[in-house]
Amino acid sequence: MDVLSSLLTSTRFTPHEFAESVLPSVQAEATEAAHSPAITALDTAHALAFRKGLGSSLFASPAGPVITSEDVKAFASSVFTKSGVSVFSTGIEPSKLSKLVEKGLSTLSSGSAASSVASKYFGGESRVLIDSHGPQTIFIGYGAPGPITPELSVLTAHLSATPAVKWSDGEVSTINNLPKGTTAQTVLLPYSDATLFGLLVQAPDAESVTQAGKAVVAALKEASGTIKPDALKKAVAKAKFNAATALDTREGLLDAASLQILTGSQPSIESTFSGIEKVSGSAASQVRTVCLFFFFPSFSND
Repeated sequence: MDVLSSLLTSTRFTPHEFAESVLPSVQAEATEAAHSPAITALDTAHALAFRKGLGSSLFASPAGPVITSEDVKAFASSVFTKSGVSVFSTGIEPSKLSKLVEKGLSTLSSGSAASSVASKYFGGESRVLIDSHGPQTIFIGYGAPGPITPELSVLTAHLSATPAVKWSDGEVSTINNLPKGTTAQTVLLPYSDATLFGLLVQAPDAESVTQAGKAVVAALKEASGTIKPDALKKAVAKAKFNAATALDTREGLLDAASLQILTGSQPSIESTFSGIEKVSGSAASQVRTVCLFFFFPSFSND
């Protein structure tokens, strides 16, 4: 706790560390992201879906504003406050944690709760050329304001070919006619007041990714009808399994705790199961899906 609290209360934000360590790391991270078709696809999907807020890139832009160590220091002082910091832990008594937090963060200013603007869905289409040796990439998806719905959880499970257990050889995908060497990975990213859903399609060449994109669209159109009872039963079971196992990881626990802190509530696993079990084949198929279409052909200068 002493180390964590010192980062919030005693960091000096020296100019030489900013220039020699921070900026090179930020630039390297941005460069790596810019050469990754998958990261570029998801980053652009957020920008088109939400524009501001969730649509802001996680990576620094070379064309962005010039930021100094003093800017970072001023920003830190505005967010590292008693009202802006939340502490989450496991395996420790609440009373003991409370005492440690009170002792370690006593020097933070009181601050005021940060105001936020509700996320709004826009959508759109974009084609981006990137300098990469990576696969040809398409992201087809849907963004929406509001938390993840049971229908969207079931639809994601229905379209996903990812096995429910790690030692499985995989499952038969509901997406037919995918070319050899092509993958179609479901993406479901829930936030405090919005959700981004889609399929990230990657293939070794332009012809394969085009064919795969058509196969994904066909699968989404097929799902826009009524999902068959047997397929629905499997999707519901898988969606429940995904919801339960999400809490088995540190990342899942942090996501759940963060959602509770930001929204003031967190559905119990029982209520989540109940919502998923009530999804019908027609209800799951009514989720709007093909609302965003992004094409990211990779190329190199060779």
